[in-house]
Amino acid sequence: MLKGKRHLITRSNNQTIPTADIKNILVKWKAVQEFTNAHYPDSAEANRINDLYSDTLVRYFRQMLKKREKQTTLDRFFTAPSAKKRKMDGDVQDSIIS
Repeated sequence: MLKGKRHLITRSNNQTIPTADIKNILVKWKAVQEFTNAHYPDSAEANRINDLYSDTLVRYFRQMLKKREKQTTLDRFFTAPSAKKRKMDGDVQDSIIS
């Protein structure tokens, strides 16, 4: 993905889904599961259907979110030392001038 577009996840048809939208739908999915488990008359059937949907469709979005979070972590790991070095260099320059 291009720099500056990291918060977007690409779908198979080249449209992008913002990470916030994926997080939002996963929260909503959790609420649907809880609601159906609490109110559907056949709890075994509700669990089976929820698990089926979760294992197929929802898992895809969870995996995409995990990949994005992993990439963000790697980016932070590799960019943090240079930012820290610039701050330290600035502090050294300030102490030399003083």
